[in-house]
Order: sequence, then C-alpha cells, then structure tokens
Amino acid sequence: MILQAALLAAAAAGILYGLQDALTQRSLYVFRSGLGALLTDWQPYALLAVAVVGLVLAQTAFEMAPLAASLPAITITEPLAGIALGAGLFSEEIRVTATALALEVTGIALMVAGVYILGRSTLITGQTAERLRG
Repeated sequence: MILQAALLAAAAAGILYGLQDALTQRSLYVFRSGLGALLTDWQPYALLAVAVVGLVLAQTAFEMAPLAASLPAITITEPLAGIALGAGLFSEEIRVTATALALEVTGIALMVAGVYILGRSTLITGQTAERLRG
C-alpha cells in the first residue's frame, strides 16, 4: 500500500515537472516582451506554484519508498507529460514523419529500458547479489 502511494506521488510529481517544463518555456516567451509583461502574466506564478507542489510530492515519494521505487516514475512521466502538455495545451508541433516517429519511439523505449535497468541496479537498491539470491 505504501509502495503504491509512493508511486502515485512520484508519478504526480513527474506530471507536475512536465507542466513546469511547459510553463518555463511559456514564461520565457512572455519575458521576450520585457520584465513588466512577465510580472503581469499568469505563467510565472503558475510555474512557481507547480514547482513547489511538484517538489513536495517528489520528496514525499522519496520518503515513503526507496529511491528505486519512486525515481523511475518521475523519470518516465516528466518527459511524457511535457510532450503531451506542450502539444495539447500550448500547440507545440510534434514531427510525424516516419523517420521522426521511429526516432521518437526508439528514444522512449530506450528511456524506459534505461530506467528499468537503473532501478534494478545494486548501486541504487543497495542490495548485493548474494542478498538477491537468498
């Protein structure tokens, strides 16, 4: 039960980190019009709130479960959420040519495989090979 709660908190943190990425980009677009425009727009304030809540959720997940259980959820959900939010909310373009899609899918698959391998690493879990066998 605690592990599931940690995974949910970590996934929520990853989603908020993805939103933070998108809000950072939008805040930079607004900043091109000057500091006054940045201070009178909603994006920087939303960015601050999202960053604080995301950090609290991530730290909560890290306290609830080992790093090997919580960090992979953040690592995978952050870029996926950033892509989805950028394309869905902010009309960013995703290349959909056959080559681009193949590279994007390959990148996502490699990311998931890398996170899986690192999450099972004895350097992360702190377990030795003998403890894993017995």
